[in-house]
Amino acid sequence: MSVALPSKPRCPRLRALASTVATLGAVVLPLAATTPAHASTENVYVRYTQHDAFENLIYEVVFTGKVSSNGPTSYTLTGTLDAWCNDGPIFTEYAGVAYSPASASHTWKTYKCSDLAQEINVTGSRKAGEAIDIKVGGTSGTANTWNTTSNSTYNIGS
Repeated sequence: MSVALPSKPRCPRLRALASTVATLGAVVLPLAATTPAHASTENVYVRYTQHDAFENLIYEVVFTGKVSSNGPTSYTLTGTLDAWCNDGPIFTEYAGVAYSPASASHTWKTYKCSDLAQEINVTGSRKAGEAIDIKVGGTSGTANTWNTTSNSTYNIGS
């Protein structure tokens, strides 16, 4: 027993639609393939504090923001640097945020405490897929020397 199959529909619109979908697939799929597979945006919160002998807060520096991948060899850091400093009569107090790829030395954005809060927006380069280190600090030491946090490391993928 044989069954007659229906003939192919002859609809020029359907054929044009199929051709358009095939063309878009040929263009869009390669673009999607170049998008970083494991790229991410990470929330950043880094805080430095110093207290006096009675545990009173005398210095605080905070960076709150985001770090994100711009592809395998680039990153962006955005956020707000703010501080509360105990300006003395002799020295102007400073606070800053430092950032770098994990294998490189830090770049600092430093401001007078009286000029904070400041918006930070930087783009940097890194080795493919390398993590980003961020720390904050200020001139809270004896004779206005710098004290900082340890590095906070953010794995943002490639």
